[in-house]
Amino acid sequence: MSGDASAAGKRIRLSILTYIEEYVNANQGKPPTVIEIKDALGLKSKSHVQYHLERLAASGYLELSQDHKSRGIALSGIVIGRVLKREEGTLTIRLLYEGKVYQGTIEEVSP
Repeated sequence: MSGDASAAGKRIRLSILTYIEEYVNANQGKPPTVIEIKDALGLKSKSHVQYHLERLAASGYLELSQDHKSRGIALSGIVIGRVLKREEGTLTIRLLYEGKVYQGTIEEVSP
């Protein structure tokens, strides 16, 4: 796989994770379907989405149900961390951990 294709795949997978996080937050913990992911992100096919979901699962970012349920996607551990605001020596961050969203500030410390 060329560097460009690999970078494109990583961007797609990050988009998928971000979409899943936002969907789960907006829908009381219910994950999206493969079709909803495909449509929301404008991807080619369900199998294209499934390929990327399987790669994400293999990397430990999410879990897929073995019985291929429609909404059989579960986020694992810390999936996404975002810096919301930077101020001198302090970051306001948002993390998704085990399907729950946490937000707060952290301070820079010297090692």
